[in-house]
Amino acid sequence: MQKMLTSDEKKSLKTLMMIWFTMLGALFTYVVVCYLLMTQTNFKASHTPEWLQAPFFAGLSAIDFAYALALIILGIGTLYFKSSYGKLVKKITHEAFESEEEKFKAFRTQYTTLMFVNLAIFEAIAIIGLIIFLLTLDFSTFLNLVLIAAIGFVTVMPTQAKFSY
Repeated sequence: MQKMLTSDEKKSLKTLMMIWFTMLGALFTYVVVCYLLMTQTNFKASHTPEWLQAPFFAGLSAIDFAYALALIILGIGTLYFKSSYGKLVKKITHEAFESEEEKFKAFRTQYTTLMFVNLAIFEAIAIIGLIIFLLTLDFSTFLNLVLIAAIGFVTVMPTQAKFSY
């Protein structure tokens, strides 16, 4: 059973949710900007999308390497978040605090840092897609990488369950 959050805790959760949604929105702003670039006739890519099929590293094509790298980043980021969140909860529940408010402030500060670090890790996936798009105008690969990044964003989304440590 989840503990009931105080009004201050709910306010903090709501603020973090707004920040999270803003960051997710920024991720999809990349999609809009790239779509607009793609539809403009004056923007020319330096390579064709076929360039992504050429061998790149360890026998993988550039596109396969990009997807493998994205999935590795997603996996490592997700495991890092879950491990760090578990350690944070364990630390907060076993550490002595003067009041519940002090305990929550310590949790909120460390959770916020953890969330931003992981959002930056997952943002790297979208940036890889952005680079591929700017080099080749391959919108589908870019969109797939943004969606993989969005999956990572969902794993760190602040929820009442995470605040009910």
